[in-house]
Amino acid sequence: MAAGVPVLATMSEGACEIIDPDQTGRLVPLRDVDALAREMLGLLQDRSECDRLSANARRAARARFSLERMVDETEDVYREVLTARQSLISV
Repeated sequence: MAAGVPVLATMSEGACEIIDPDQTGRLVPLRDVDALAREMLGLLQDRSECDRLSANARRAARARFSLERMVDETEDVYREVLTARQSLISV
């Protein structure tokens, strides 16, 4: 997604968490080789759809996995741990 290419994946748990179907990529049923081939050929034949999916995917990857967001979320975890620890010490 971050590389700016259309994403085509099977409906694994991880892929389903990251890919928004028909917005940031395409998902096909697990072990469905024919569906995978159809989607792949369809994307190869439709440059504008590839461009649309790629642009959406890149934006989503930047928003979800940016350095700023990772730092903010890590700081939040540390704050929660420190708050919980202080609560235990106060008791």
